[in-house]
Amino acid sequence: WAWKCTLMVGTTVADHLVAVHWLIGNYVTKASRSYMGINHPIRRLLKPFTWRTVTINYNATFSLCPERGFVHRGSALTYESLTAAYQASVGLLRYMTTPQLIARKNAAHMCDDFPWATDALALYNVILALVEDYVSRYFAGDALLRDPEILAFWASVRSATATIGIPELSRENLIGMLAQFIWCVTGLHEAVGA
Repeated sequence: WAWKCTLMVGTTVADHLVAVHWLIGNYVTKASRSYMGINHPIRRLLKPFTWRTVTINYNATFSLCPERGFVHRGSALTYESLTAAYQASVGLLRYMTTPQLIARKNAAHMCDDFPWATDALALYNVILALVEDYVSRYFAGDALLRDPEILAFWASVRSATATIGIPELSRENLIGMLAQFIWCVTGLHEAVGA
């Protein structure tokens, strides 16, 4: 029972609320809205995946996060302990693509027995192909590395939480980060949010 409760709090607090919503969703949404015009190709790519992020996260501050809110009441933690869990969760997130995540968890060899890894990689690869194709339609070669809106967007995402470790801007890193963002707010969100 203690293990099940701990797993639930870890998944709900660290993976779902803090990682997917507060860090990944918030920072990419804020950066795209703050530093890219409404017609910028990258902002248009991200729009379906950032839709209502601000509203959902704002509403969570009233329903999920406060003392005696849904998360507090759904756990056995004191509010002080829950607040400490929120704070500790911020330091847990590290940037990596889905293939890197699966390699880190040493799960690649387990794909036949671990459907989550198989599905995660399949979804990521489809998203990566979509992002690569989309970016190549708007930015030839390294033109995106000279786009002032992309430069400001990337700087904002990188500075949001330094412990996450967003890499230096390159074409490959931008495409990988965009694909990873889309994977996180769709596939990962479904897995940890359900």
